[in-house]
Amino acid sequence: MAIPKHGAYALLIAAHVLIGRLGIATAADIRPESAGSLRMIAIEGTIVPGDFDTFVRIVRENQGHISSVYCFSAGGNLYEAMKIGRAMRALELSSQAPMRDEAGRPSCSLGLSKPHDPKNCTCASAGFFVHIAATHRGGTFLAAHRPYFEKGTFSQLSLSDAHRALDGLQQSVREYMTEMGVPVHIQYEVLNTEPDHVLILNEAAIKTNLWGDLPYIREWMQDKCRMLSAAERARVEYYYRRLALSDAGLSNAEQADLHGLDKKWDQQLKCEVSIREQRHTDAYAKYFSERPNELAPLKRGGAAEKQNGGQSERTSRPF
Repeated sequence: MAIPKHGAYALLIAAHVLIGRLGIATAADIRPESAGSLRMIAIEGTIVPGDFDTFVRIVRENQGHISSVYCFSAGGNLYEAMKIGRAMRALELSSQAPMRDEAGRPSCSLGLSKPHDPKNCTCASAGFFVHIAATHRGGTFLAAHRPYFEKGTFSQLSLSDAHRALDGLQQSVREYMTEMGVPVHIQYEVLNTEPDHVLILNEAAIKTNLWGDLPYIREWMQDKCRMLSAAERARVEYYYRRLALSDAGLSNAEQADLHGLDKKWDQQLKCEVSIREQRHTDAYAKYFSERPNELAPLKRGGAAEKQNGGQSERTSRPF
């Protein structure tokens, strides 16, 4: 995102805005992976300038088959992360962050993609800014703090330029979070967390504000594809609770009812999958100004497919 131009410091600042605790930064491992028919990109490690180009190249090589991104990053360059995020939003990609285990720690044991280095099982700082741009968001471990300038950069500015630079940084981050639908109260918490501290977002807040489809997509998809009424959904939940908690099972009439409801859910799922596939194709065509070549060979990572036996994960219930 463009930075307010107040003299020669603008380019200096653009190159040195960081978010996350960094040592010697090397490019993130951005790689394509597959699990059955699903294609995804894993972003692992520190995000640095140039990673956006790698990300877009992989998406283009896979000709619209990439549908999701896995976030395994503890931080990096803020502006590079926002460039990747805006590409994700334009391409209508989903994102998966780590889940949270019983102790509140990040867990990557259940995902279709896993970090090569277990220490990268996190989605924090610059990784957070990538993740929030997705049109569908999963994962319950997210951490963030206020972006900061690389040590030694800020002090090269005059005091008045430093004032303008910090105000410009805060404003650009605020605008980006607003663009990505992050509620104001979460923006406030992020921007008021010191760089040497980490805000670990509350799981309930994530599931309320940064979980699943974006609200307008969810409402639109439900209006297009919903097959189950509220009463039918309640019956399905009731039946599956009984099956999980009791050995008695269901009566013949209840089994027949559940079978019919399951068929309606399958129809709803097929409708949603068909629409998502078409929207991915259309988004790819709009972003790259060309239709994807459906006959082009796929660029595969292979790791996720081996880990999952070549089978894609599918949620069998909508609840």
